[in-house]
Amino acid sequence: MSSVLCVYDIAESLKIPNPSAYFRRFGFRVNLSCWVFPQALIPTDHIESLRSQGAAVHVIEFAEKDQDKILDLARAELNRHAKSVIELVGDRSKKLRNILELHSIMFEKQQASEDAQKHADKVYRKYRSVLSRGKRELLATEQCAMGFAITRDVEDALDGLKNLLSAELDLALAWKDKQKEKPQAAPIVAATINVLPMGVSA
Repeated sequence: MSSVLCVYDIAESLKIPNPSAYFRRFGFRVNLSCWVFPQALIPTDHIESLRSQGAAVHVIEFAEKDQDKILDLARAELNRHAKSVIELVGDRSKKLRNILELHSIMFEKQQASEDAQKHADKVYRKYRSVLSRGKRELLATEQCAMGFAITRDVEDALDGLKNLLSAELDLALAWKDKQKEKPQAAPIVAATINVLPMGVSA
């Protein structure tokens, strides 16, 4: 298996979206604007699109003698990335879930306003968005691992992410189902929760 180094430089004035999210499916990043792709997964069309918009993109093939080192880097990076996604999804999900539980307490006591209900719905959507992002990262990392033929070497980390996403989705859906059964909110507001956790934007 051969692989290449892709180095790009996108001038800020070009207003070209960062290609990292797209490249994640095909390779791994070694620094801010350098990616390594297996030969079979080079995103040629996207690279040509970047060039046509004025970006400087260089693709350099690694020597055959370096391929084992590249695979070692791929294993380390994909495992690191999967574990970082687990940490990010787990942390943000916990914060959002805690807010939803506080809302649930208010709903059960009929001490929440219509605005509180709207906020709870917003938090729930943010919760689902975090899980959707985690799923996208999972699929991208799986595809990349397949391209480098190292799926078995990152299987444990990917399974950990799959299990986390499945468990969090079950909790999110359980909260939503519970809200369908809650009594109508009281007309008088006793308390309103309207604070998102640090690092989570509305």
